[in-house]
Amino acid sequence: MVLKSYFDGGNQDDSSQYDTVSLACVAAIDMDWQPFETAWRIMLQRYFGDSQEAYLHTVDAVTGNGVYEGWGVEKTQDFLSDCVQVALEYFIKAKKPEIGFQGQYGLYGCVITIVLKDFIEHTTANPNAPQNANEVLLRQALSLVLPWSQLGADPPCDECHCIFDQGEPFYGHLDDVMTRKKALQDATLLARITSRTKANMRRVPALQLADLLAWSQTHKSDENKPEWHDSILKADFAREWFDRTTMKTLPDQQEIWKSWKVNRRRPTR
Repeated sequence: MVLKSYFDGGNQDDSSQYDTVSLACVAAIDMDWQPFETAWRIMLQRYFGDSQEAYLHTVDAVTGNGVYEGWGVEKTQDFLSDCVQVALEYFIKAKKPEIGFQGQYGLYGCVITIVLKDFIEHTTANPNAPQNANEVLLRQALSLVLPWSQLGADPPCDECHCIFDQGEPFYGHLDDVMTRKKALQDATLLARITSRTKANMRRVPALQLADLLAWSQTHKSDENKPEWHDSILKADFAREWFDRTTMKTLPDQQEIWKSWKVNRRRPTR
């Protein structure tokens, strides 16, 4: 069984432009992806008709740019609300024993976020700590998704395909690790990754969903959030938020990665 995992980032690791940087991943087997993709495309068609430019790019939708220019507030908010409703229908539902809810399998999601000024402060004080935020985001995402493929998915998956949005730096980090023989020997779960590719998010509903998760978590502290934003933040997906108080909990893997001879990346600034 194959777990197809889709990765998309929110913001860039540049503290002169952004406060935070995030990486989201959504993962599922084909049996769970197919109904979601069908429902997502039907929803898009209601707003775009048969246009080839039918897709969600959250930051453009929120700001009224790109294909959403001229839509107006009401149409845009309705569109984003419908995107969230489709997502919520197909996400996993966590077990809640206190109300007798047994849970439901579906799309697994996770988002890792780093507060950039706190990350830079931490790395400046700890030169042996990971210095590149994007590298850390990918490590943490894999540390959630790969165990999920074995322990959380139903049925367990013996392969994981990783698909990244074009133009994101995370594919390069994974490709670097996957070409190191020692890495595959030391971290046996990495061997479960049997395919790594890039795709155009405008054509892939799963990447659009990952984009929605990344944007929503990155902007979780925004004031006066619309209802759709509050709703997606309540979905059952894993979250890791690294700021000054939690940065020290990042696992120290630098010596391991050095032994793998992984290429050193520029420090995040």
